[in-house]
Amino acid sequence: MAMKLKDRRKVTKTVTVEYEGETVDVTYWPAKITNQTNTDARDADASAFNAEWISRVVAKWDVIDEDGGEFPPTVENARQLESLFLVAVITAIYGDMRPNATSGSGSFGG
Repeated sequence: MAMKLKDRRKVTKTVTVEYEGETVDVTYWPAKITNQTNTDARDADASAFNAEWISRVVAKWDVIDEDGGEFPPTVENARQLESLFLVAVITAIYGDMRPNATSGSGSFGG
């Protein structure tokens, strides 16, 4: 059976990120994590790669602002957060995408 890119781009996955005693659910688009995404994020603003990358890959997260309102994963919002938090989000996403190392099956579709 052929893989349809149109369908793959609709798929989301959710990971839980633990950071400084807080827990954040992050929903992302696996199909948007490409070499092109990495290049575009780096080229857009090399000093803010993590914020750019998150804005392109993360669909939503349960980060809230000071008033308890939604804090979408935009470049502008991500740039306001701690760098180590952004790294924790990216690390959790890449960790979630790893194939099951114990099965040896090579299945990446989790």
